[in-house]
Amino acid sequence: MSTANTSELERVLRQSRAIDQLTTGDRDELMRHMTEVIVPAGTTVFRQGEAGDTLLLVVDGVLTVYFDSEKTRTKLRDVRRGEFLGEMSVLDPAPRSATIITDTNCTLYSLQLAQLDAR
Repeated sequence: MSTANTSELERVLRQSRAIDQLTTGDRDELMRHMTEVIVPAGTTVFRQGEAGDTLLLVVDGVLTVYFDSEKTRTKLRDVRRGEFLGEMSVLDPAPRSATIITDTNCTLYSLQLAQLDAR
C-alpha cells in the first residue's frame, strides 16, 4: 500500500464512528491487515445468501445495498465514504443478508476474518 493510500485510509478511519474509539496503535494494526481493492462500477461485491468472511470499508465511490426476495429486488440504501460493509460476517457466520453492487468505480479496503484469526 502506498503512502498516499495509507494516508487516505487513515483519514477515513479517523472519521469513522465505529473506529474512533480505538487507540492509535490498534488503528495502525487494523490498517496493516487491510488491503486496497479497486472495484469497477456495476460489480457485485457481496451476494445475498453467500458465506461471508470479509468486511469492506468504502474510501471512495457509491454502492447500493439490495434485499432480494423470490420475485423482487428492493433497494435498501446507498453506502458511501467512511461506511463499512459486511461487518456482521466477522461477528456471525450466517450467510450475507443483502446484495451489494457498486454504482460507481470504488476504492475499498478489505479485511478478511482469517487475517484477524491469524493475530
